[in-house]
Amino acid sequence: MKYADFIKGNEGFQYSINIQYDLMNPNKINGYIPTRKSVEILKEYLLNVIIDDRDKSTVLIGPYGKGKSHLLLILLGLMCGDSSVKELNNLVQKIKYIDSNCAEIANDILNNKKYLPIVINFNSGDLNQAFLIALNNALKNEGIQDILPETYFDSAISILQGWEKYEQTIGLVESIIKEKCKLDLEAFKRKLKGFDTQSYNIFKEIFSQITSGIEFNPLINTDVVKLYEQTNHILKEKYNFDGMIIVFDEFSKFIEASADFNSAMNLKILQDLAELSSRSKTPQMHLVCITHKTINEYISKIPQEKIDAWRAIEGRFKEVLFSASSQQNYELIANAIIKDSDKVKKVIKAKELDSNRLVWSSKGLFDYNEDEFRENIIEGCFPLNPYSTYTLPIISEKVAQNERTLFTYLSKDEPNSLIDLINSDEIDFDLVTIDRLYDYFEPLFRKETFNEAIHDVWLKTDTALKIVYSEDEKRIIKALGIIYIVNDFISLPPTEQTISNVLNIAKENLEEIVSNLRRLNILVLRKSSETLDFIPLSSIDVNGKILNLVETKFKSSNLSQSYNELVNLKYVLPKRYNDEYKMTRFFKRTFMTLDEVNAYSNGEKVLLDYKCDGLIIDLITQSENDRELVLDWIQKINDDRIIVVVPKEVTRIKKDIAEYKAIEYLKLDDDFLKEDAAIESQLDILFDDIIQKITEYINNIYDISNGKSFVYIDSKKYSKLKTSKLSMLISDICRNNFTYSPIINNELINKQEISSPIKKARSKIIDMILDGSYRDFDSSKTAVECTLFRATLLNKGLLKDEKEYEEDIKLLLKEIRSFILTAGEKEVSFEMLYTSLISNEKKIGIRKGILPIYLAFILKDYKEEAIIYLKNGRSKKELVLETSIIDNINLNPREYLIKLEEGTVEKDLYTSSLLEIFNEYINKSSKNKYVDIVLGMKGWIQSLSLFAQNHRKDIVSNEELSRCIIKLRSELVKYEINYRSFIFNDLLKYLDSTDFNECIKKLKEIKSYLDNHDNNVRNYLILTTKNIIDKHYEGSLSGNLNKWFIGLSEDQKSHLYDSETNNFLRDIQKNINNEVELIDRLAYTFTNLSIEDWNDNTITIYLEGIKSSKEIVENYEVSVDNEDSEGLIKIVFESTNSTSVEKTFNKVEISPIGSTLFNAIEEIVDEYGDSVDDNEKRNILMDILSKYI
Repeated sequence: MKYADFIKGNEGFQYSINIQYDLMNPNKINGYIPTRKSVEILKEYLLNVIIDDRDKSTVLIGPYGKGKSHLLLILLGLMCGDSSVKELNNLVQKIKYIDSNCAEIANDILNNKKYLPIVINFNSGDLNQAFLIALNNALKNEGIQDILPETYFDSAISILQGWEKYEQTIGLVESIIKEKCKLDLEAFKRKLKGFDTQSYNIFKEIFSQITSGIEFNPLINTDVVKLYEQTNHILKEKYNFDGMIIVFDEFSKFIEASADFNSAMNLKILQDLAELSSRSKTPQMHLVCITHKTINEYISKIPQEKIDAWRAIEGRFKEVLFSASSQQNYELIANAIIKDSDKVKKVIKAKELDSNRLVWSSKGLFDYNEDEFRENIIEGCFPLNPYSTYTLPIISEKVAQNERTLFTYLSKDEPNSLIDLINSDEIDFDLVTIDRLYDYFEPLFRKETFNEAIHDVWLKTDTALKIVYSEDEKRIIKALGIIYIVNDFISLPPTEQTISNVLNIAKENLEEIVSNLRRLNILVLRKSSETLDFIPLSSIDVNGKILNLVETKFKSSNLSQSYNELVNLKYVLPKRYNDEYKMTRFFKRTFMTLDEVNAYSNGEKVLLDYKCDGLIIDLITQSENDRELVLDWIQKINDDRIIVVVPKEVTRIKKDIAEYKAIEYLKLDDDFLKEDAAIESQLDILFDDIIQKITEYINNIYDISNGKSFVYIDSKKYSKLKTSKLSMLISDICRNNFTYSPIINNELINKQEISSPIKKARSKIIDMILDGSYRDFDSSKTAVECTLFRATLLNKGLLKDEKEYEEDIKLLLKEIRSFILTAGEKEVSFEMLYTSLISNEKKIGIRKGILPIYLAFILKDYKEEAIIYLKNGRSKKELVLETSIIDNINLNPREYLIKLEEGTVEKDLYTSSLLEIFNEYINKSSKNKYVDIVLGMKGWIQSLSLFAQNHRKDIVSNEELSRCIIKLRSELVKYEINYRSFIFNDLLKYLDSTDFNECIKKLKEIKSYLDNHDNNVRNYLILTTKNIIDKHYEGSLSGNLNKWFIGLSEDQKSHLYDSETNNFLRDIQKNINNEVELIDRLAYTFTNLSIEDWNDNTITIYLEGIKSSKEIVENYEVSVDNEDSEGLIKIVFESTNSTSVEKTFNKVEISPIGSTLFNAIEEIVDEYGDSVDDNEKRNILMDILSKYI
């Protein structure tokens, strides 16, 4: 017996509802099957009619195939229909069976209310047009012609009809229309009647052309919102309507389309109509929009600039969710399949389907007892396999469209539908399995771009189907695709057992087929969950490559590194201790092998490496002996801050770790990845899978609360240790190890690593401590430094007398002071202090965030005595005590040393003398007199001229400078100086002094010599210059030079010599009486340098220069011979005081370089041509020449 003989589809379900065309269709009204959920929603809408203050702007949300449109069709029937229609009265009776109160309200509205139904169909980018058309159609359908709203479209049509009376005018209009939109006049008028905005804009252009520029401006209001409001009132007053109900079908299409057009006006219309509906009372206006998802889900994919506008609209609508229960879905499926129940039961019994183990394996998916499952699922939804019954509604909700839904599948005779299947003579089957659902819905999977996950599953499934031939293989692939689209792995996991159940294939047969699919690299069995998945197809044997690497490269992987990479067990907090001490101590968890554990000989070293207060070592046991050997190590280190977690089993994932490393290696091998485009995707799947398997295993084994590991704490063994108990135990450990840790109630600073803003605030506090201003600081404000100041200083009593300090801070300060005092005997490293304070050595365990403040607090008392050094290889550099140095000590205490230098009366007198000698060069900004002295001496040496700083010969005595002066100068210009060592040791050595008094005496002499050096040089030059000019002249240098100049002939005076000699003669003619100023001029003339910038060789240059110039002038003679005179050039010009000046110079042969200069000047002059006249050119050339006269 064929199934087609007793099964057929319900014709009422074959076609989806079209609200506009199915309005008041008796068949559609009769075909409505009320469910509890649909009646519940219907009641909500009916209550909106009879209660004024309820929401009248709503969005009905539900997936495809749920019956939203059918529900609204029924609502429109009740609100807009006639009580004489028997189908509507029958409908009320159907509703009564489910909710009598709803039926009563429905009957009251049907008999006493009347609303105009308006259905909006959005098919273009113009919502205004859609609403006008809908209103126009609604009024025409009701036969109400006299209040059809006149719009500017009607005015435009009237104008065209008027022009038709004038042949010439209408001819011009028709030609313009044809040119602009390729339409004839009648087609253009039909466009206007259809409220086409583009056609209206073209008409306005035509009107302007025909009327010579007049703008078309009909005095008609076509504000669609006001039009609806006015029409609603007319309907009430003239036709006794109670209002109108506007149904915006396929509202989701409008939302999606709003991303592609300028939707500002459309959104304004929608928002205003929603507000108008919500405010309406008499007459009412109801606005109902239909979507498949919430507005928020749609707008998440539109441009950002439009999202805000949609947010405003979203707030105007109440969202009504329409989602049927699973049982209701199954009832609908049963109702959609019309069948002979007795024959169904006979077939089920004959095929033993009611006792089939695989069929009954699905019972857990349904909330039914055995009898209900048999009646409602096996029999009620026959011939669907129960797994198909379960997945069909889910798939329909995810992807169904109007043309393909749950109902069309069950009732419509089309390819791959249920009806097509049971009518087929070629296909033999017992129950319809889920692979058949894939065949029907496959076109929707293919085009489902909104849900990328579904499209991705289709792509993988489709690719796999193209390379297999066996029908069973195809069935398995399709079934797996459906399972991944359903995506409910708790109820329907993609395992071999599930696929065996859903396809009704024996497990052993299925395993063989799956193995072949795995060999073909079509499917992969995920090790972590034993689930099947699609794998990207590749021509490369990726699994073989992985296994080869496992054997050759990663056979002995670093287990702890991989464990720590993949699983971070993070920290365990001693909460009780932390609460009491107002800080955060923590025990870090890390994985180690036994070899790594044995590498540590004490607990302090391992804690230092891992930077924590305590360490929980999660041991990776590789052999049974590891558990015994680690206990020996625990006893040896004997440190209760080290806790060890020891699994009860030897690790079972060494091979998995090797595989993980091999896959990771291949993912980074670019050459391998290039061999096939699918390799990377395949590796990603395998990588994710192996990681999941490893992490699940590790998290399970090292969960100390589940009893799969022993926990060793302070020589005691625990099992199934709860987190709260562990926290209490490590609180006791912290209290035992860090008993005297000061309580600083500010966790921003009371930690090891602090942020930049906190570090900056801490630096301000240290600055105040070092300069003593902290006692006057107003810490009552809200600034960060004020908060930290109160927590670290004020609240600990450190602004009071020492006896009033808080007890917990006294021990810390005592330890710091003791450390500093030990530096009186020898230099000590700050590492010693930090180790004792940060570790449990003194039971303090202070955080590095606060330590610099207390270190500064003690060091402020030893600013003069404490010498801080920075180690630099074998040498060391003395540093100034300041905030930045304390910060650096905190960062790396090992690199810094401290020494206390005791003072004596002799040293004090010595330093006082130095301060007095260099007082004018000391700015006293460092608050350390030794620093001030050295900086003062450096300032003094830098104030000297370069000549005084660098000369090596005494110009007066002509002797080499003493080694003491040279050494002192060179040391003082060095960038880095160890201040105390320089003052008390080096300075005496440089000056060959045996005691401080001798050193001071020599230093004064050197300072006096260098301070007066430049003046001594000038005096020497004045005397020497006099002797060169006229050694017998006993007057001033100026007089000596003038006397010499007066004795020259006029020819000697007017002749032009070299520039140096010319400048020399000019200097004499200036009659400078100040000998110092005169010698400075002469010095610059002959050396081009100021005396301050000379060196030892410059004096010789000066003396040779002045001697040479004197000889040149004195030896110059003018020949009266004509031939000789041809070699002389004479220039006569008028000076600034209008006197005639005559200058001569020798004519010489021009050199090659001179010729180049001549040509360049001549070329430049020629370039300017007439733009500069000849007289101006002469003046320019004379100005240049005057510089050399």
